Amino acid sequence: MTAVTTPNPSTTAAAAGAVGDDLPSGLVWSIRNTLNEAGRHLRVIPRNPDLLIFSTLQPIMFVLLFKYVFGGRIEIPGYRYTQYLMPGIFAQTVVFGASSPYE
Repeated sequence: MTAVTTPNPSTTAAAAGAVGDDLPSGLVWSIRNTLNEAGRHLRVIPRNPDLLIFSTLQPIMFVLLFKYVFGGRIEIPGYRYTQYLMPGIFAQTVVFGASSPYE
């Protein structure tokens, strides 16, 4: 009876000094995954134009609403209201965009 032995690929790669050389780091994987997801979501927009209309008009409506309707009533001593408004609108747009099912 004879047994065939094959070398373990992980020990062969370790002996050659190639462990991790061909694998991207976690940051590279994160960037690749982010670009992949962004590409998927952008490919959906031509098939569903109301997503484009909603994602562009919604932040504009909220800026106009909060700046001109509520902005005159809110006073922050030493600061302008728009210094608080714009980061809030950006964060709100990201959260709404991330929570809506595009696919």
